[in-house]
This record gives sequence, C-alpha cells and structure tokens, in this order.
Amino acid sequence: MADSSFRDKDYAEAVRRYTRAIGVDCSNVALFSNRAACRERLYKGEADPALLEAGLADGRECVALDPGFARGHQRLAAFLELAVRAAVAGPATAARRRCPPCRAW
Repeated sequence: MADSSFRDKDYAEAVRRYTRAIGVDCSNVALFSNRAACRERLYKGEADPALLEAGLADGRECVALDPGFARGHQRLAAFLELAVRAAVAGPATAARRRCPPCRAW
C-alpha cells in the first residue's frame, strides 16, 4: 500500500503508511529508507524543518540497522546535504530581509 502511494506521488500518505508498517516491523531497513525518500520529496516541496529532522532520523536509522545497506547511506547523505543548504540559506535569507530594497535609477 505504501509503495503504491509512493508511485502515485502521494508522499504524505506514503509516509503515514510506511510509519504504520514500521510499527509492525521496526527492523526493516527498507521501510525507513522508503519513508526517508518520501520525506525528501516532501521537503523539497515545502522546506519544513520538521521534515528535515525526520528525514535525518530515518537516514540514521537505516545506517544503524544495516551499515552495509548503501541506500541508507544515500538517504542520510541527501538529508545531510539538505541540512547544510538550509543552514547556509538561513543567514542569507535573514540578511536579505535586513537590506533595504534596491532602487531603480
């Protein structure tokens, strides 16, 4: 069911379904990986810090459950990159708000 939601690009529903599946089998690294993939797509559309934190947690859990699972490392790396971008963008965005608007000559 979760996989079909993912294929249909209903990522929020897929996250809910993967979460339910993890409640049944919390040792299945693929469930954490797939949920992280959904959260990555949602984050890229919304840039919600909660999604970033949840995706980082899923990536870390993938690596902890199976250090040999390459996809888990990929998921974690993707969220670490997003976290760095968010950290860099934060001060730049604040600086832009403080600057007066440009005037056309």
